[in-house]
Amino acid sequence: MKFAHQFQVALQEEGFPEQWVKEAFPYKQLKKTIKRVANELEAHNVDLTKLPEGSFEYNFKGDRKGFTPKLTLFYENKPGSNKTQPVKSILSLFPRDPVSTNEATNEAIDQAGLDANSSPSTIPDAVPGSEKATDYRQVEIVVPLMFDAEFFGLIQGDVQSLDQIQQREREDLVQEVNNLHRELVPLAEPAKNRKKSDMYKWRELFEIYLDAGVFFSRREESRGPRTSAEAKKQLEWFQGEVKRRGLATNFQLPGSKKALDRFLKINVTLWQNLKYQEINQQAVGKILKKFDKNTHLGASQTFSKLIESHSIMSEDMAKAICAKINDDVVNITPKLSDYICPVCTSIVWRPIRLKCQHNICVNCCIHFQNHRMRFCPLCRAETIMEADTDSIDADLSRYLKRYFVDEVREKQIENEIKDGRERFGVLYRHPTERKHMHCSVM
Repeated sequence: MKFAHQFQVALQEEGFPEQWVKEAFPYKQLKKTIKRVANELEAHNVDLTKLPEGSFEYNFKGDRKGFTPKLTLFYENKPGSNKTQPVKSILSLFPRDPVSTNEATNEAIDQAGLDANSSPSTIPDAVPGSEKATDYRQVEIVVPLMFDAEFFGLIQGDVQSLDQIQQREREDLVQEVNNLHRELVPLAEPAKNRKKSDMYKWRELFEIYLDAGVFFSRREESRGPRTSAEAKKQLEWFQGEVKRRGLATNFQLPGSKKALDRFLKINVTLWQNLKYQEINQQAVGKILKKFDKNTHLGASQTFSKLIESHSIMSEDMAKAICAKINDDVVNITPKLSDYICPVCTSIVWRPIRLKCQHNICVNCCIHFQNHRMRFCPLCRAETIMEADTDSIDADLSRYLKRYFVDEVREKQIENEIKDGRERFGVLYRHPTERKHMHCSVM
């Protein structure tokens, strides 16, 4: 299947908005323009494949806002050299008014007596009597092409159009994330009555989302932005995992289902942007390669740098939106991993804030002090022995008790069981354990 057909199929089948399809890269139109450029070169009798290496240059004068493509041919006029037929033909094209970067060259060619219909067997090494004859050693001739400017102008206009699409989409997605934030705050807030809050459901859902790494991989072997195909696979995995765990059906609050739908829609829209820009980027690369293959001008690398655009490389947009999702949505529910004691690897209950500003559990701190372990387990600062009851971070304790009710309760019970067995022996049973005990006395 040819790329032009693949491109059109992708535009039609991926569910892109109608406006995006209309403003997609004009691949077919540009293919026709390439033929015109090739015909134009042929009409000028310019066959770049037959010229010696380094005898021509094709570049762009200007910047991204405005530029002009320019084909310059170089002829080294060395005394006694035998001029090749391609060079003689080229020079004969511009006998009277060649567009040259060297006026002395113009004058020298003019004095040489070349005319438009001549095919001289030799070209003079120097023009007798000319004071500027030495300037004739390098002849620079600009070939007047027209359709190459049309070709690159079309690409430039399309890139600007893609920029505008992406800017609009970015603004819309930012607004959607802001709306989702306002919607989620009351749904994910802690409440005394668990039936009036979906905090734990949203925390679990966002943990799955972070594990999925939909648009950016955090794994060492594949760290970085994902392709649209990879992002689609990860998004489908996330949706499947949410369904498998029954999170969407177990929400306590009706608004949570609506918020989840909005969250998924934001991710799907971001994926569509990634896919749309990806196929347009591919189309740009393909058409530039086709241009070089048919004209041999070697423009692809130079022009790609000139039009380098955030629309064609939409990684910046994905980063910005993902960062906003993380800051304004995912972080609504605090992550347990941010409040783990580095010693016991469970929630840092009754946290001791060391002078190095790291936190560890009060029981872990006492254990370190009893064993004369003086160094912070994270930064190795000598701060353990200086900690006391005044080092307990009361504000953090209240915060953890509010947002991690289950984890704090489990840690409290764990600490009480440990203390009870140290005081009363291994037969000590905590009240929560006694519920499951049965009397064996008959």
